[in-house]
Amino acid sequence: MKTWAGYLAPYEQKITLKEVLPHSNGDILAYELSPIVGDFAKAYMFLLDDGTCFREVISIGSYAITTMMHEGSGRLFHADHYKEDEHGTLDFFTGKPSYEAAKALALGVLN
Repeated sequence: MKTWAGYLAPYEQKITLKEVLPHSNGDILAYELSPIVGDFAKAYMFLLDDGTCFREVISIGSYAITTMMHEGSGRLFHADHYKEDEHGTLDFFTGKPSYEAAKALALGVLN
């Protein structure tokens, strides 16, 4: 995932492994990050690991540029799907979604 390393690195955030979810092509490593700080702040990341490397990532975060574009109060969060040389935005959230909502979205895309 070197193409997207700048967006996926935890930088100054603490990263905690929440759970490992079985997948037909390996495992999905589910992480929670805190606090929400920095230009590429993330709340959750779900990494599809095929045993060799990460093939896909679902990231739910609140980047500085996204927050600047948001006209409402609070932070705007977005869910993104990353593959090598590919990126797509999946959804936007006003406020941080719950872990269960983030997990459901990630599993819906990665499964």
